[in-house]
Amino acid sequence: MLKFQLSGVINYDVGSCHDAREVRFCKAITAPDMESAVKKAKEIIKLLHRQYRSYTDYCLNAELVVVGAVWKTFRE
Repeated sequence: MLKFQLSGVINYDVGSCHDAREVRFCKAITAPDMESAVKKAKEIIKLLHRQYRSYTDYCLNAELVVVGAVWKTFRE
């Protein structure tokens, strides 16, 4: 299984332009391959979009990255 991280930010206004809000999100995803991870990420984004799309000046930015080992060693 591969590990991925979906992170991003949602910006929107409530009532007036002086009441801007920002929601940051970070979700861990495990999947057997990249294609499956992208499908899972799209489902999460769809849920977030449904939740926030009705707000004024709504904007959603997201990024899916692979989480992997940077360095590994083994000694006997």
